Amino acid sequence: MADAGGPTAPPTWSRTVVSRRLLGAGTAAAVGAVVVAALHAAGGGGSVLVAVVLAAVACWLLAQSRSRVVVADDEVRVEQALLGRRLVGVALADVTAARAGELDPARFALGGYGVVRTPAGDGFRATRGGECLELDLTDGRWFVVTVGDAAGAASAVTARLGAPADGDAPD
Repeated sequence: MADAGGPTAPPTWSRTVVSRRLLGAGTAAAVGAVVVAALHAAGGGGSVLVAVVLAAVACWLLAQSRSRVVVADDEVRVEQALLGRRLVGVALADVTAARAGELDPARFALGGYGVVRTPAGDGFRATRGGECLELDLTDGRWFVVTVGDAAGAASAVTARLGAPADGDAPD
């Protein structure tokens, strides 16, 4: 619990991001698995192996379709929403500025979805375009992640950048 007179850190900020493409593909694979299994059960010749493979693909796609962007006291990270596994992140000590922006695929040359690594920067892309959190890093690179309420994320990062370190708090 913080002192009544001392500064308190802003609460951790987080939002869940959904990739509609992965969600749709996962749903289609799940429906396909059910249809193939039903055909097999009805004697229509559906393959059990195909149903199992489609079900496994559906589970993987649906697990990957949601990610969580977290602004913590020491880092900004993207994790799998269902498993809590860290996918990519950057230490706040390496961040010089934070801002909300619009993801322009041509500007950032981000192809594909998920974790993206380029010579200019790293990031995580769950949607084709839209709001994104842009972080400038101390080494001249950038970190970009698509997320709703990017302005809130940028404010949370900026508040942490201006906060004194643990040992630097005034007496």
